Amino acid sequence: MFRAYFDSRHFEFEAYGSTEEKAIAALKKGLRAHGRNCRDITPNWWKEYGEDINCYEINLNHAYRDRSEIT
Repeated sequence: MFRAYFDSRHFEFEAYGSTEEKAIAALKKGLRAHGRNCRDITPNWWKEYGEDINCYEINLNHAYRDRSEIT
């Protein structure tokens, strides 16, 4: 499983997918929906931040600290 995330000044957005591409696509879909739901911003508002979307793989049944697996 993969976790894609994006931080703005006000919110931390995240989405999950079975592949990195699916997680990022789900996150972008959510970011566009957030833009549609807010009257003051456009649907692609997040691109103004330089599309700084990050993604990493999550191993189920493992513990993480600061997005790194604890071994």
